[in-house]
Amino acid sequence: MSRISENMLTFKQKLVFSAITNYINENNIPPTVREIGEVIGEKTPGAVQGILNRLEKKGVITRETGMARSIKLVNDSPYPEVVHVPLLKQIKPNNIDDLFSIYNIIENGYIPMNAFKYTGCFAIYNPDPYSFKKYRDSTLIFKDLRYTNIDTKAFGTIPIKLGDILLLKCKKRVVLRQYEGNTLSISNFTNNEILEKCICEFNVFDDADEDIGDVSIVGMLCAKLEEF
Repeated sequence: MSRISENMLTFKQKLVFSAITNYINENNIPPTVREIGEVIGEKTPGAVQGILNRLEKKGVITRETGMARSIKLVNDSPYPEVVHVPLLKQIKPNNIDDLFSIYNIIENGYIPMNAFKYTGCFAIYNPDPYSFKKYRDSTLIFKDLRYTNIDTKAFGTIPIKLGDILLLKCKKRVVLRQYEGNTLSISNFTNNEILEKCICEFNVFDDADEDIGDVSIVGMLCAKLEEF
């Protein structure tokens, strides 16, 4: 098969192709139509199916009729592997389990994988601007660590090192804290151990008597963006 011309794909087709590539890289299986729709912000399954049909006709992907998760990428595609980084509207204690709702995604960004070492990330305008002055007016990229204690096989071993900045969920808000302890792997710590070893440039909480509730880890800071 001749090499596919980059000009053959429309913007939405490129978006879907990138979403498929990134999902396979992160999960080692192809996405479903619904999962693709969630990533690109398309609520209508028929619209996603239409784009997949056109990608298949153009020779970018192949599929097995009637079989779920059967999308395969054509090896001679010219598009680089990318990391999908959704820009989120907000992170609050009450939406931690639904961060990637289509209603909470402002836009979908893609970073070439050869320029960024992490997958499974999200971007957001600093949700805790009073903790660290250098990040006060910044858009930040975090490695998603919400479910690493539950399913370490899916995420692998992620080291947390001295000086890493963590995003933590408390009862009423999310906060940025710096880890001040020995290197840990994601599979051998508890959230309480992390909290005890996190410090901040300012007071840990506004009020020493504040009820922080159950603290959990949301993510680890990977990068600061000048533009998204």
